[in-house]
Amino acid sequence: MFFELLYNLSLLIAIVALYDIVHDYAKTRASWRNFLMGLFFGIITVVGMHFSVHYSQGLFYDGRSVILSMAGLFGGWAPAVIAAAMAALYRVHLGGVGVYAGIASIISSAALGAIYRKHLNGEVTRIPARSLLVFSVLVHLLVIIWQAMFLPWPSVAPVALKKISVAYLTIFPIASLIVGTMLKNEERSNQLEEEKNMLIAKLREALMPLISALVKIVESKDSYTAHHQLSTAELACAIAEEMGVPKDRIEGLRLAAQVHDIGKINVPSEILNKPGKLTDLEFELIKTHVTTGYEILKDVGFLWPIARIVLEHHERENGTGYPNGLKGNELLLESKILAVADVIDAMSHHRPYRPALGIDVALKEIEKNKGILYDGQVQICV
Repeated sequence: MFFELLYNLSLLIAIVALYDIVHDYAKTRASWRNFLMGLFFGIITVVGMHFSVHYSQGLFYDGRSVILSMAGLFGGWAPAVIAAAMAALYRVHLGGVGVYAGIASIISSAALGAIYRKHLNGEVTRIPARSLLVFSVLVHLLVIIWQAMFLPWPSVAPVALKKISVAYLTIFPIASLIVGTMLKNEERSNQLEEEKNMLIAKLREALMPLISALVKIVESKDSYTAHHQLSTAELACAIAEEMGVPKDRIEGLRLAAQVHDIGKINVPSEILNKPGKLTDLEFELIKTHVTTGYEILKDVGFLWPIARIVLEHHERENGTGYPNGLKGNELLLESKILAVADVIDAMSHHRPYRPALGIDVALKEIEKNKGILYDGQVQICV
């Protein structure tokens, strides 16, 4: 029986590994979170009960107490009640002499988890392993008490208690520790992700006045460049989203794109707006805008490599770009995306030295030079 219970617990632990997927989905459905989490824990519990160890007529032993106590501890009252209700209904369906003990175990396990969570003020990620183990021992001591109270004496209870007590006070607490540690790590990971997102939002809010000021500085010098930066930023972010780039990196790309030509404030307006072809010397002067932009931004406390993206946005896949002739994997992905968006937006708009070439011509340019000047994966998502 000991090894059969061990198998049942192993099955439940394996299923709990899906918690990450369910939790992430529940976050996208905030109003349904409690229901979805309760349903998840309830399904796991019922699966465990379906594959329970059938000791004798009407006596079923499984890891329900482990799962339900964790449902209360990591989900709170609402998920615990939903999961416990599902388990209780299934236990009634199974019937037998152990039904009252089973239902009592279901209710107490879920309730103790929720009460302990309340005691911790929801700070479940800080539970020490020792405390989690002691909590589980108490949960299963109560389960044993219910068995002693509700199973028939002397025909059933003494023999059943002898069979299950050792397992309930050894492998069940260990299983609870494993499951609790898995859930605790996942909660901690989610907590860190939320904290990071909040930090990014606060930093973006703090940096927006700086970015706006830089855009206005460029606008005072050349209104085309200011508009070009903003439209390029939108295009670059759209490409990045299509590529599946993480949201926080897209946020960095957006900020970099909005100021990628900030270095042009060091280029004379008569060169920026020259209607004719630039001389070699004038073109070399315009090329300095990437290093000037880098120097302006390099000491600002961004969370993202904004200055480097600005520096690299005129580099090319085959190393023919400027200022450092970098190529391929030497370049940041954000730099490659910005390079493509920059070319498309620039070719699509009117400039003093040429009329707008149009979006079709711009896309043909990217298509023709994919893998040569521009990253092929970026081109696919344009």
